[in-house]
This record gives sequence, structure tokens and C-alpha cells, in this order.
Amino acid sequence: MVDPATRVAFSMVESGLSHTVKALLKEMSGQRVWEKGLIRWSLQKKLEANPSCSVSLVRVLVRELDKLLQADDARSHTHTIPVLHTLYYVVMQSGVMIPTSVYQAVFECVMKLLTLPSPYSAVALSTVRSIKMEMTTPGTELLSYNKC
Repeated sequence: MVDPATRVAFSMVESGLSHTVKALLKEMSGQRVWEKGLIRWSLQKKLEANPSCSVSLVRVLVRELDKLLQADDARSHTHTIPVLHTLYYVVMQSGVMIPTSVYQAVFECVMKLLTLPSPYSAVALSTVRSIKMEMTTPGTELLSYNKC
């Protein structure tokens, strides 16, 4: 049973991460060249400083991908690949064990992306293969990635 105080702390962490991810998506749409990458870098630094928030970040990214899928606007798909890359980074660099239920949610969400046109479906297929490999043999995909 999860302590109510812990539940509130988790929701605050997810809320903060959600705000950062939305800012990242807004940054990608913006014209401010000098800010490009700054929010993504700060997100990576948050993960390095507090690896336990990676599970929350995975949940936030899955929600964002679901929102992108539900929007039938072709412009919304331009954010799909950066969100997939961020999701891939979080899963591969996570310093904590990601629960199987979260992996399953990621897998189901990314499988839905396979219906999108190329190149989105190609990136989704590559991501789903890597995440499936990480689910079956943790660390294997990261080792093969580092050899390149």
C-alpha cells in the first residue's frame, strides 16, 4: 500500500516533469534558436541527479505520445520522433528498475505509432525493438548502442 504522502510526492514529480516535457515540445515549435536543447539538457540533468524520477518521466512521455496520436493534425506528428528519442534515452539510461507494467504501457503506446506514415513508423519500430530487448535482457541494448 502506498503512503498518501508518497502518492502526493509522486504526483508532484510527475506534474513537474509533465511541465518540462510540454516546455520541450513548445521549444521545438518555437523560433528561439539560442534555447534549442536547453530544456532537453535540463531534463537529462534531472535524471542524472535523481534517477528515481525516470519511471515518472516514462509515464509522462507515454501520455504525451498518446495525446500526439489522438490529434489528427499532421503538425502534431512532428513532435513524435523527438518524444520517442527522449523516451528511448530515459529507458536506456534509467538507473532504476522500470516496472513491467510501465514497460507494457510503453510497448502498447509505441505499437500504436506503427500506423503512422514513414518516417514516424520506422522510428517507432526501431524504438519498440530496442525497448523489447531492454525488457527481456536489461542492459543488452545499451551495450550494443555504446559499441557503435
